[in-house]
Amino acid sequence: MLEDFEKTFFPEAQVVTLAVPVLAETMEALQAIATAHGRTIEDIARAALAEGLAALQERLGSGPRAAEQSPLRLHAELSVMRYRAFTLLKAVQALEMKVNALQAELQTLRAANADLQTRLRECQEKRHEE
Repeated sequence: MLEDFEKTFFPEAQVVTLAVPVLAETMEALQAIATAHGRTIEDIARAALAEGLAALQERLGSGPRAAEQSPLRLHAELSVMRYRAFTLLKAVQALEMKVNALQAELQTLRAANADLQTRLRECQEKRHEE
């Protein structure tokens, strides 16, 4: 099920990290917006980057027209939501692997416990026979 979701919405998704030095004032403004909207500073920075890229493309003549500002904002928010969905999908996959490992370990421990209980009973029976 998760593989289908990933293939549908993120067919060739690849996450890269961009390290960009910014002024302290810019960082404070991003933090204020993030706090005001209950988002992470990374989400706000991604939205700002997506909106800025769209505005730059528009200015250079390769993006949407100026009359389409609302769809532009929606596109930026969609980019952020897609990234968050992608990271949550990866977290779910990691949790599934951990659950499977824990279930396998639980089965092993239950088998060992059953074996130890059997051996304990055998020892107790031998002790009573003596």
